[in-house]
Amino acid sequence: MTIDTNTFDLDTVLPPSLVATLPVATVDHTWMRSLECGGKHAEFAMWYFRRAGIDNPAEWVVIGDRYRDLSGWCDAEGKFEYHHEELLLMVRKTDLEAAKAAHFAEQAKPLTHNPFAGLLG
Repeated sequence: MTIDTNTFDLDTVLPPSLVATLPVATVDHTWMRSLECGGKHAEFAMWYFRRAGIDNPAEWVVIGDRYRDLSGWCDAEGKFEYHHEELLLMVRKTDLEAAKAAHFAEQAKPLTHNPFAGLLG
């Protein structure tokens, strides 16, 4: 699923077209780890989450991620440096559960017609 210029690998049973209808937020994976550390790291992480539209990270769940290797030669340092970027795609838990319930209810409906009826003669 692509949001802006970021293509995410989804970790959910929902189709990308349905996920696209949900209000989502993207955050850097390092802020999630900083939140777990506590102290000043967590305070700064909360500031970052609020900027991303997440007031309470406990109410949100990760449904996808995007990893990008940024390693390469640094001319300024004169050496090879290893860097990466990992973005998390998050959605509010209540929105995700409602979308799952609606999706599975739609899947449970019986077919109103048989698409294979004319194939066997």
